[in-house]
Amino acid sequence: MNKILLLPFLILLTIPAFCQIEADSIFIYKGFKRAGTTARLQHNHHDLASRQAETVKLDGAETTNLKALFKETKEKRFFQQKHGGEICYAVVWFEGNKYNYIIEGTTDFARMVNLSTRRKWTLEEPKKVEALHALVKKNWP
Repeated sequence: MNKILLLPFLILLTIPAFCQIEADSIFIYKGFKRAGTTARLQHNHHDLASRQAETVKLDGAETTNLKALFKETKEKRFFQQKHGGEICYAVVWFEGNKYNYIIEGTTDFARMVNLSTRRKWTLEEPKKVEALHALVKKNWP
């Protein structure tokens, strides 16, 4: 009987691990656009944090919009690679934990990568890609 009661409890604990992008608050580092390998991006995050670089906090509506854009997007494992172009560095706080993210893309796709957990979400629908670019550009001068 105890095993039967334990199973639903364990399932409830694992649900957040399989959810889409979860965030209590999101901060974007202002004006930092360096690209490179995945290891270099992680180093840049640590460098920005240690220098206490200026950030912009997304308000509640913007955070909700960002999560809604990626709601139906499948999470995939992220492998080390080179990144080009302009990359937006973000810090996401969820349930007291800090996660380092990057937001990158072109006119054809947009991607959010959680460098802390090595997970990625990719958008390929033109309307969603444009909505994400508009949200990021508004808060990333």
